[in-house]
Amino acid sequence: MAIKISGDGSITGISVGGLPDGTVDTDTIAANAVTEPKLGADQASGLVKAWGLFDGSDGSINASFNVSLVTRVSTGLYTVTLDTPMSSPSYVIVANPIHAAVANAQLTGTSASQFTIAINNLSTNLDPSYVTFVVLGNQ
Repeated sequence: MAIKISGDGSITGISVGGLPDGTVDTDTIAANAVTEPKLGADQASGLVKAWGLFDGSDGSINASFNVSLVTRVSTGLYTVTLDTPMSSPSYVIVANPIHAAVANAQLTGTSASQFTIAINNLSTNLDPSYVTFVVLGNQ
């Protein structure tokens, strides 16, 4: 049977499940069809494993994923604890202070389950308004 597209946009001549092998239709990709366990190791390691936004004055968490605790150790020094640890201390953290003046974020230590961020202006530590971060790597 020939495939026909009429002037009103209707399509005839295609049977249910009649797509060629290797074709992906909306039923295949719906309802959690692509999940982390179904990805290869290279793709899974590129996913964000944790992220957060916390208040620089006290370390209180405003929003997060896979973060159990942020502790303000001292001025501009924060330890972030992950709910589910990474597979090793070798992973990537991108942190950004939100502050009225110029401020930098530096990592001062990592383990599989936590990392420490220092916020400073190149000479002294300071408490920014907020800090955002993402964590990538193997878990």
